[in-house]
Amino acid sequence: LEHMFKAEMEWNLARMKVEQQFQNNTFSPEYLAKLKALDAAHDEEYQRVLGAAVFDSLRKQRDPAYSQMKKYESHWRLNDEKIDYVYSTMKQYNETVADYQVQVIELQARGQSVDAAAVNRYLQQVANEAQQALENYVGKESLEKLQGNRVLRWATLGPPPGVNSPP
Repeated sequence: LEHMFKAEMEWNLARMKVEQQFQNNTFSPEYLAKLKALDAAHDEEYQRVLGAAVFDSLRKQRDPAYSQMKKYESHWRLNDEKIDYVYSTMKQYNETVADYQVQVIELQARGQSVDAAAVNRYLQQVANEAQQALENYVGKESLEKLQGNRVLRWATLGPPPGVNSPP
């Protein structure tokens, strides 16, 4: 427990230093890369100390969407298997969106123009694919309950800051 507390403190301090270093440029590719590396190291340390199964369980329990699904699982016609599927699908979706946003920011940092309509189309496509996979697995009624209760959060279909909109 002491080891985890120390790791958490070190992680928080390192994040604060990065935040201070990039306070006027939080859309910088370097900023995003440093935060991603810090978060990955943090997760890796927790996983090493706790073990993969306990770490995964802890991450789920801290997620409000997962907790809400567990709370209403019978009402929303879910079970543990379906909840885990929804959770992992949304985790993969969010990682895909985050990686794409980093790519867009990197292009902009190199001075390249980014088409807002293309960004929107891609984000919509990824959301549609995730929704279809979820509907196929949990059923239309359960998916509607999850969406209606805002358990599923889809990326805003607007361009990231600084993306050029076509005239």
